[in-house]
Amino acid sequence: MRGRESRDPGIWRFVERHLRPGDTFVDAGANIGAYSVPAARLVGPTDRVFAFEAHPRTFALLRHNIEANGLGWARPFDLALSDAEGELEMAFAEGNPGETYVATGLAGGVWVRAATLDEALGAECVAAVDYLQIDVEGFELPVLRGARKILAHSPRIAVQTEMQERHAARYGHCLGAIAELLGSAGLRPHHPDGAGVPQPLRGAPLGDVIWLR
Repeated sequence: MRGRESRDPGIWRFVERHLRPGDTFVDAGANIGAYSVPAARLVGPTDRVFAFEAHPRTFALLRHNIEANGLGWARPFDLALSDAEGELEMAFAEGNPGETYVATGLAGGVWVRAATLDEALGAECVAAVDYLQIDVEGFELPVLRGARKILAHSPRIAVQTEMQERHAARYGHCLGAIAELLGSAGLRPHHPDGAGVPQPLRGAPLGDVIWLR
């Protein structure tokens, strides 16, 4: 399953270049597993793939795809990631299931359990990550605030974010705040070229961005 590869081949070629057998891959907002499934093949059967998907309907599809591909070492979690433990309401768009997001106001969605990434990975005795893919429809800032320990203790980490101003604005966030947080962790924005080689970004980080030290 490489649904993302057709959208930006350079991104997936970077993933293939960066990930090694035995690495730890975290998928925040995994949806149906477009990244988790191929990443699990790259890192191999070492129980080091952690896929977080909050909405129950989408989570069921994620778990099915992991099982159908025989990737029992990939770990799906029906959990929302945020900057604090608690509950969050998830909105689900019937016409576009890929745009499942943390609701703002009374959306008539479903309430799910939330935790920080630091807490969730700490419970699995994971202290460092090699690749963190985040696609949470604008909720990136709270996810990253809850991952400060992992960011600090992962010297080789690559963080992939989808930087969309309209999505971040849904929560009153701005892309600059995301860049500032990642910058404070020593991470700088890059975009892979067609061969997957990361190139530093000179302008504003928009779209799919890879953050590296």
